[in-house]
Amino acid sequence: MTHETMQRIFDATQKTPTEIADAINTKPQNINNWIKRGISKVGAMEIGKAFGLSVDWILTGEGTMTTPALQSNI
Repeated sequence: MTHETMQRIFDATQKTPTEIADAINTKPQNINNWIKRGISKVGAMEIGKAFGLSVDWILTGEGTMTTPALQSNI
């Protein structure tokens, strides 16, 4: 089962775990760990920056999904 924080990321980006790992320059194993346990705050910040997603939204599902300055990256 995919942790809800990562499910939000997959739904928003339509990217595979490998594509997300490549986008934030991390190992695919980190993505797999986040799928099982939930994303770290640092990971959420990296993914938020790479894809224009709000860190608060990634972590809680609340608020606005995207950050206005980066919406064009999705």
